Parts: sequence; structure tokens; C-alpha cells
Amino acid sequence: MEIGVEVTPQAIEQRFTPKLATFLKELYCKATKMIIGSDKALAPILERFSSVTVLDSSTIALPESMQEEYAGCGGGRGGGAAAMKLQTEWDLRSGAVTHVEIEPGRSPDGASCRQDVRRGAGSLRITDLGYFNLEVFAAMTQADEYFLSRLQPGTGVLLPGSEALDLRKWLDKQPCRLVRQVKQFVGLV
Repeated sequence: MEIGVEVTPQAIEQRFTPKLATFLKELYCKATKMIIGSDKALAPILERFSSVTVLDSSTIALPESMQEEYAGCGGGRGGGAAAMKLQTEWDLRSGAVTHVEIEPGRSPDGASCRQDVRRGAGSLRITDLGYFNLEVFAAMTQADEYFLSRLQPGTGVLLPGSEALDLRKWLDKQPCRLVRQVKQFVGLV
């Protein structure tokens, strides 16, 4: 009613066609490219890296008529028969959205095509547990890239030339003031 026109939920549902979905998808992709970033890092610590990328997704529920193109999870958060997942990359150095990939809502984060993207030597990628993949981390390490992720429960940690490490005990011995935050981040507190 903000522009003086009343519409019913049914009227909106009837107009949510594949043609409208395609239009909104293209509009979203073009609009996110218009975001302007800064050439200055948002925090001095970020200047240590060639780029700092946060990769995360959001799921948007769609009308059931869209389930063939955008399969949902069948219920729960962003669920339903149809849903769209937006895999979004945000550059923390500049503040700009650098990439958006639109996928079916059912697609797991770990299977996103953005998993295998190389961002260059000296880059840092920050993700949640949905993207945890030791093979991806190994490839990033091989490419001189850094990653930040919580540990998947049950993951063993090794230091060079050592056996399995009890991470909690090892962190307790470290002289760093940030150990408590690290323990919270990796889920040990």
C-alpha cells in the first residue's frame, strides 16, 4: 500500500512466473555488481592478505511452482518445495560484493562451485562449517592461500613431525592473548 495500490497475496503469487524469476535473477546479479568498494582495507590487519573473502550463503523460499528449477529442502529455514540459494562472496578489504552465484536451495554449501575457486597467493577465505573440506583446504595451502574455518567435529590436528594433537591442551600452553577467542572460534569453549 506504499504507492497506493492494494494487492492480495494471491495476486502476487499468480504473477510469480518463471519469466519474473528470470528477470529478478538478472536484476539481482546486475545490482550486486554495482556495489562500490573502497581501495582502503577496512581494518589494518586485513592488509596482510592480497584479498580477504567471506563466502557464505542465504536461502530464499520460493513459490512451489519454481521447484523444478530451484529445488528446496522440503521444510525448515528457507525450506519448502522450492528455494533459491545465493552463494555470496564479500571482499573484506574493499567492502564490495565480489561474486554472487545462484543455486537451487537444496544445494549444499560444500558442493558449491565456489569451493574450488583459487583467489591467489596470499589471499584469505573465511567460511563456516558448511564449506569444511580438507581436500579444498589442501589445494588452497598448495596455492599459498589461507583459510579460516571452524573445525569439523572429530577432525584430527597435526603439527609437522608430530602425532595427533590435543588442540585444547596445546592452545592452553600458548602465550597468546587471543587463545580464548581462538578456542571459542574453533568450538573448544
